[in-house]
Amino acid sequence: FFFQEAAQFAPANVIICSNTMRLDLDKISENLSHKESFVGARFLFPVYYVPEVELNPSKSTSTQTISAVRKLLEQMDKVLYFRSSMDPLILDEEQREARRKARIEQLKKSSGIMVVRGRTLPELTSSTHRTSHNGNRSELIDSTNNGNNNSIANENVDCSICMDRPRNSVIRSCNHFVTCYECARLLYNRKDPCPVCRKRIDDVIRVYT
Repeated sequence: FFFQEAAQFAPANVIICSNTMRLDLDKISENLSHKESFVGARFLFPVYYVPEVELNPSKSTSTQTISAVRKLLEQMDKVLYFRSSMDPLILDEEQREARRKARIEQLKKSSGIMVVRGRTLPELTSSTHRTSHNGNRSELIDSTNNGNNNSIANENVDCSICMDRPRNSVIRSCNHFVTCYECARLLYNRKDPCPVCRKRIDDVIRVYT
C-alpha cells in the first residue's frame, strides 16, 4: 500500500497526509510505523482563494501532529477546521464566489497589487483566424469579456495572484501559465519564485491571444 511504503522511508517526525474525501483514515493508518504522524488534510477548491483546509484526524493522530499542521497552514494564511460529520465540506458556486471576492479585497489591502476590474487582453486576431489549440482558451476569454459570470470559466482564466485580470504571461524557465503580466513582473522584480513550482523566475513573457 502506498502510505505504508512512504512511511518506511520517512523519519518519525515527518507528517504524512491524505486528502481523501471518503476512505477510512483509521484503516489507512493501522499498519503505518508512525501512525501518530498521519492525518487527513484537504484543501478546498479552488485552493488559491479558498482559505479553509479541512482536517480529519485518525484515532491515532497525535496532538503534536495537529499542532504542526496548524502552524504550517497559518503560515500559508489558511484557516484550519475539523470535519464535523462523515460528509466532507464541498462549497457551492455562491460560496466560492464570496471567498474569491474576499480574497481580492485582502490582496488589495495587503499586497500592494492594484486590481483593475474589467481589463481584457487585446484582440489581435478575429475568432475565425484563431488557431485550434487556442480555441478553448479564446472561448473562455470571450465569455468573460461578454459578462458571463460562469465560475468555472473564471477559474480557468483568472490570474492566480490578483484573481481579477486574465492570465496572459508565461513564467520562464518553468513555463507555467498562471498569472497576469503585471503580477508576473511584480514577482520577477521582487525575486519571488514561481507560485506553482517555487522555481526561480528567469524572465516573464507576455502572451496575446
